[in-house]
Amino acid sequence: MTVDNRGHGDSDKPDDVNAYNNGDLLADDVAGAVSLTNGKPPVLVGWSIGGVIVGDYLAKYGDGAIAGLVYLGAGFVLGEGMHRFLHEDFARVVGDASSPHLPTSISGAVAVDRYCTYAPLTPEDFTVMVAASMAVPVEARIGLLAREYVDHILNTHPSVSVPARFLHGLEEQVVLPVSGEEGAAAMPNSKYVPLEKIGHSPSLECPDEVALAIREVMAESQS
Repeated sequence: MTVDNRGHGDSDKPDDVNAYNNGDLLADDVAGAVSLTNGKPPVLVGWSIGGVIVGDYLAKYGDGAIAGLVYLGAGFVLGEGMHRFLHEDFARVVGDASSPHLPTSISGAVAVDRYCTYAPLTPEDFTVMVAASMAVPVEARIGLLAREYVDHILNTHPSVSVPARFLHGLEEQVVLPVSGEEGAAAMPNSKYVPLEKIGHSPSLECPDEVALAIREVMAESQS
């Protein structure tokens, strides 16, 4: 089962910034999805800022209802201290992608999406990526990144006991590999998996490795 975060894809798109900057609400969204698995504990897979959102869930609900975790190029810190985990090129343009001025927002989305893979996508795939980015309302882009201090590495990961994998591309131009390294080091039953010649989108760039990580976590949860 795949789930679009609020504001993304086919999910509801509130036009209020406060619908996106509340960790409790984001945690409840994940809990709602977990409840749809008919009591079979799922493996949660969080990409990019999904690392923060999964952390919101873990902070509020714990890990008792899930089998494990797989993180893909994920971030876990917002607010104070966030920028040491971000590539400087991405940090320079991400503000434009959140601009209410449409031409600036479009150029910002194009710039951000160019940093999402190590090898350039085909023109067709890149167009789809930019279109998907622009379908996210500006309120969501602002709200998700404008949250006050959040540090799940320090405050949440140490209490998580389910098996986990932290996959991180070594050619990252969005969330630096140190995020995956420190995120894994803080979580007791986890493994950091560096990916050579991979950027910010392992699910696009190396889907076989992502599938393997999910299978490994599932197997460990059942052992």
